[in-house]
Amino acid sequence: MNNQILNHEGKIIQQQSKMKKTWGWLKKNWNLWLPILISILAFGGAIWANYIANNANEIASNNYDLTLKLSKLDLRPIIRLDALFKSIGKIRPYLSLTNIGPIEAQQIKIKMLSHRYSPKQNRIFMSGSNSMNDIFIEKIDPQKTKSYKFREGWINTNARVHNPPQHNIMEIKITYRRPQDLEEYNESAYYFVNPDDLWVSEKSSSLDSELYESIKSAILNIDKEENYIYKEWEGDKLHSNK
Repeated sequence: MNNQILNHEGKIIQQQSKMKKTWGWLKKNWNLWLPILISILAFGGAIWANYIANNANEIASNNYDLTLKLSKLDLRPIIRLDALFKSIGKIRPYLSLTNIGPIEAQQIKIKMLSHRYSPKQNRIFMSGSNSMNDIFIEKIDPQKTKSYKFREGWINTNARVHNPPQHNIMEIKITYRRPQDLEEYNESAYYFVNPDDLWVSEKSSSLDSELYESIKSAILNIDKEENYIYKEWEGDKLHSNK
């Protein structure tokens, strides 16, 4: 049986726990351990501050690298062209550009040209344009559309002065840039006068004849046909001029 300590009344005196003894020693010798504790805390604080600084620098570096990578992504605006050549009620003929790409298109220029086909030579023998038909658009945001009416006289006169009318070709050329590096895109759509004497896009079924196949071959060279890049999107066909 362990020896027990009794007080003057004969009651057992509980022995002090190790924690109480340690706390007593700390109180008694605070001048010894306090400077050591302060040094340890200061050292730990310095290590933590250094970790935070290094972590912040790493985050900033990673963000910078990410920004550079995003700026180099091959993101580009994508222009869809729709042209209406016949009045519908009070709606006059017009063309519209829609940016279906993920970033804005900038410095958009629209130019209209007229071409004439020679069946004897089986080639385009004359081309011309009028700067009065030119259109400049500062920018088109993603999923936004800009629409413009055709100038009076262009569709039924200036673009089809050659007889027969089926030998006339209209070209709508569009150039635009992307914002990150101002790379330029240059594309054209072509329109023909069908047997009903109406302007239609090259994908119209009304142009299904040998005459129009010859005209298309003359205006759409092999390179442009191979560079046709919008088969999967609605709108008038656009061919890259590069």
